Order: sequence, then C-alpha cells, then structure tokens
Amino acid sequence: MNARERFNALMSFEPCDRSMDWENGIWYSTIGEWEKQGMPPRDSRIEPDSINFTGKIYFSLLDEYFGFDETAQPIPVDKGPLPAFDRIIFEETDDFMIVQNEWGIKMQVAKDGDTMPHFLNRQVTCQADFDALKERFQPRIKERYPENWDTMVEEYKDRTYPTFANDFPFGFFGFARELLGAEDVLYAFYDTPELVKNIMDFTVDYLISIWEKALVEAKPDFFRIWEDMCYNTSSLISTEMFREFMLEPYKKLTNFVRDCGCKNIFVDTDGQCTDLIPLFIEGGVTGLYPFECMSGMDVVEVRKNFPRLQMMGGINKRMLAMDKDTIDQELEHKLSIISQGGFIPHCDHFVPYDATWENFVHYRLKMKELLYKNPVKPVR
Repeated sequence: MNARERFNALMSFEPCDRSMDWENGIWYSTIGEWEKQGMPPRDSRIEPDSINFTGKIYFSLLDEYFGFDETAQPIPVDKGPLPAFDRIIFEETDDFMIVQNEWGIKMQVAKDGDTMPHFLNRQVTCQADFDALKERFQPRIKERYPENWDTMVEEYKDRTYPTFANDFPFGFFGFARELLGAEDVLYAFYDTPELVKNIMDFTVDYLISIWEKALVEAKPDFFRIWEDMCYNTSSLISTEMFREFMLEPYKKLTNFVRDCGCKNIFVDTDGQCTDLIPLFIEGGVTGLYPFECMSGMDVVEVRKNFPRLQMMGGINKRMLAMDKDTIDQELEHKLSIISQGGFIPHCDHFVPYDATWENFVHYRLKMKELLYKNPVKPVR
C-alpha cells in the first residue's frame, strides 16, 4: 500500500498492513543538541537489516534516517490577508527580532525558533477594527490559488501521499484568538459576545468560499481545523460557550466539507480536551490530535470512550528524556490500540531539546518494530 491508501484505510477503520510511520516534528534546538551527541550527517541513514524501511522522503528533518512514510502535504491555497501587510523589522538583536508579520501583527520573535512569539499588538479590538480587516479576507480565488493549479490537479490524481486542506490559524476559537489575542478573546466572550459571533460566522463563510474549489477539484484526504483552545487542565472556554458560539459554525463547515467529498475532518488542539470531544463530534468532526499527555490525555482511554474517533499523536514526548525501558512501556501501552484502526501514533508535540539522540533513535526503531508487527484488523 502507498501512504495515501494506508491513511484512508486507517481513517475508515478498514483492514490494512499497518498504521502510518510518521513523526510530528522536531524543535530546531533539539537538532542542534543531537548534532553534539553524534547524530549522523544528513546524507547517512540508520537502516538495520532487521527492519523493513519503506516510504519516500518529504519534509521531516529525519526522514532520510528513519524512512518514514510519505508525509501528508498541504493544498497550497493562500488563506492569509490579501493584500498582505508589509513585513517590517523594527529591532534586531543576537537573540530576537521585533517584526510586523504579513498579518499586521507586531511581535517579538526568538531567533532560535523554539519559543512562541510574544505579540505586541492586535489587529482587532472592536467591531470597527474587524470590519476594516475583513476587506483583506475576501475570496479572490484567482489570487489565492497557484497559477499552475490545473496542472497540480492533474498531478494530484496520481498522488501516493495524503493531502489536506486548511490549517493554522483557521478554526473558530483559533482565528478569533489570533485576531484579538489569547487573553482578550476570553474577555470578549463576555464583554463583546456579538463581535465573537460575527468573527466566527465570518470565518465559516470565508473558509467555505476559499476551499470549495480545492475540495472539489483536488480532493484532499482530510480537512484540518486549528483551535489550540485547551490548557493543561481543561478547555479555555466552557462547554456551554462552545455550544452557544461554535457548534453551529462547526456544523455548517463540516457539512460543507463532507458534501464536497472529504470525509476526514480533524481538529488540532493541545491541552486537556476531554470535555470538548463530544461537542466536536456533534459538530461533525471525525478526528483529533495531538492528545497531549502532560495534560492527562491518554489515547487508550479516549478510544474506550469514543471508539470511532480518529486520532493522531498521543505518545508522551517527555519520555524521550528518560530511559529506554520507559520509552518501551509508553509505546507498548499506547500502541496496544493500533490494530483497531483510526490511530496514527507519534509524539504529542514537537520533540523537545532534552530528548537525547540515543533515546530518539531507540524510540523510532521500537515504534517501527511495533508498527510492522501489528497489522490493522478492526473488529466490526
């Protein structure tokens, strides 16, 4: 099976040879530490005779070492403001820059790329601000799609890798947070609820307008909704607020995506999201990721309660700073459900700098061993 066939079989809970051999991502500082610890040059490859490596190389920094399956590729539609804001560098030191990005947001950005940017202004503080900004978020399909779109569509017909539509920063909470700020958006649910509703209603119509062409013509294998709306103990908003502000926009968007032929719809949210899972499902979502372990998310327990929920992630990244026995125990516990289908195991966020190269190699080879030993045989 190629990567696309395998992905779609997994997400349909159909029998297939194994789950996907993917990883989530690596922080830049982690790669720097691994180079000090003896990570081989980029043109070499770890390939023991006892393991069958497959797959072509795409974006991951370590594909050439571990032979991951072909990575899911984004459909290249420009979702951002048109025209984009000018990128301006206001200040630069050895460690950081203060810049204005293409969204018009002024931020302090660490040069090592390993920390979240610190936002120094926001685009929206009131309805008038949002009304002005909306002019940059109109369909303008010809400008948002690549000039060689028709050629790309023909090439997609023979693809061997999965593709997806949509991503950061477009969800409902996610887009509102990007415009108002992480703290101010929470006040806005109480202080200016009509503004929040207007942003979410606009978001669903905007996403439908820009993605219809891609969904119908390129036929992506899944649709991503970016929220990041949970912290370490719970959601950032209540389930009542989700139902009041977000449920109907979710239903409108997911119905549209399915009507266009895309049946796999994932939400990306970190943190403790257990209470939101029933609402996401009610809203038409079919899968979640990355199931952050430090927030108490356990894919084995989630599977017991939501047997048809698609899942990606769920492997505790913090174990990579521990010992090999701990790594093995984590993998054997979490991968106990892979034969059921609908689950792609990988770290629950980017691999941190305290993960050793030796442990990461052990983790990925142990993962591959378990994947190849356990074909997917869902029980109907």
